[in-house]
Amino acid sequence: GNGGAGDGGGAGGGAGGSNNGAGGSGDGGAGGGQSGGGGGAPSPYRPDGLPDHFAGGSDKETIDKLFTAVNGFRTKQGEAGAVPEKADGYALDASDKLKPYVANLDKDPVWGKTRDIFHKAGITDKQFKATMGPLLEGLIDGGLVAAPIDPKAVLKGMAPPDMANASDDEKIAAGSKRVTDNIAWADGAKANQALPEEVASFLAASAADSVAANTLIEWLRGSNGETRPAMGGGGSSGMTDAQLKERINDPRNNPSSSRYDKTFATETDQLSRKQWG
Repeated sequence: GNGGAGDGGGAGGGAGGSNNGAGGSGDGGAGGGQSGGGGGAPSPYRPDGLPDHFAGGSDKETIDKLFTAVNGFRTKQGEAGAVPEKADGYALDASDKLKPYVANLDKDPVWGKTRDIFHKAGITDKQFKATMGPLLEGLIDGGLVAAPIDPKAVLKGMAPPDMANASDDEKIAAGSKRVTDNIAWADGAKANQALPEEVASFLAASAADSVAANTLIEWLRGSNGETRPAMGGGGSSGMTDAQLKERINDPRNNPSSSRYDKTFATETDQLSRKQWG
């Protein structure tokens, strides 16, 4: 009986030893678990100031979001065009409405200044085209831009009334001669002080495209046979004796001269008759 008890006590001690060993194994396992938690993957990188909608759950996701945004910006920027290297790199796509108005646009200083302003503002070539066409058409529709001048049509309209049945080329030639002669007379009137300088300059400039200005000059010249007021102390011809003599001696009044001008000579004769009878 004593021996059996001894065996049982030994067994109990062995069991207790086994339990303690198990407990030791359990503590070691718990310690291993804590160590594993401290050595996990780090948080995704996020630069300071990165907006929340660009931050991903991983570095890859963040990069993908940023690439999508940058790629969209590049696409949009490409669609908007590019700023030309120089202001003269801007071009205008002229509609049929604009074409008559912009034939000589590159020579217009205002157009050059406009392109300079757009260039300094960083406007792209495509934005320039999209803006300028509608803007100019709006100015035209609003009557803020004068209608373009057709030189041939203007000269044709200058032809004398008695050429109503003449060809277009004949009317243009006659109109051109009429304008040229009247401008030359206005310039001469300024040079010899038969007219105040500002009046003569106005008439010369207006004669280029105004039938009324040409009619007025011709009235002053006496080519219509109408009585003119004397100017500058001159006689009934509106010229001084010295001025009229200078005209008489002009090569255009000499039938033997290569510069002879029948119209000029006829007018000179009319002026002489008015001056001296």
